[in-house]
Amino acid sequence: HNLRFFTPPLYARYGPASSAVEYLYKAQVSLYEGHRAFFEGYSRNKYTSTGLIQWMLNNAWPENLWHLYDYYLGHGGSFFGTRKACEDVHPIYSYDDGSLWVV
Repeated sequence: HNLRFFTPPLYARYGPASSAVEYLYKAQVSLYEGHRAFFEGYSRNKYTSTGLIQWMLNNAWPENLWHLYDYYLGHGGSFFGTRKACEDVHPIYSYDDGSLWVV
């Protein structure tokens, strides 16, 4: 993957990173938010949507994107965002119409 597509939006939302550790932390926060929103959106619309596909469960090589478990089977931001969104009882704010849902 080329970081020139990932870094500008990351810095725009969270500010520039001053170290590799800070960059990775901000990247994981971004993945947390993205996957949480992904699964919350499905939870709200599950009776009218056709489903969703989570790519991928774990990486075949060390990488920083899209996985719930990393190459070493550690939990990343995506895992925790997905877990939060899939709670048994979970409140959701719907940005399209300003409503609150409990799923």
